[in-house]
Amino acid sequence: MTDTNPGTPSKPIEVPASPAPAQTATGARDMLLLIAALPALVAVLGTRDVKQIIDWLASEPGLAFVGLLIAIGTPIWRQWLARRTHAEQVKMATVAPDRVAVVKK
Repeated sequence: MTDTNPGTPSKPIEVPASPAPAQTATGARDMLLLIAALPALVAVLGTRDVKQIIDWLASEPGLAFVGLLIAIGTPIWRQWLARRTHAEQVKMATVAPDRVAVVKK
């Protein structure tokens, strides 16, 4: 691997001490996704009869409900993933030499 700027010293990778920035960005994107799924949520919560819910799930609007479940599950998964990725980065930065990676405070 060749260095693009051979005369310039390389900077260490900076890992933020907190996962908040990554989780905030992910959360903002996922909030938009949830807002788009609100009509399906209102339709589901408005029905209390179990048979009617099953019939409803078998109908075309049932697909909207499946979309709602995906819309709710996606942000939960992405937040967990962002947090896990950050934990891995912090772990790697703490064991790597400071010239390679540092945890930014």
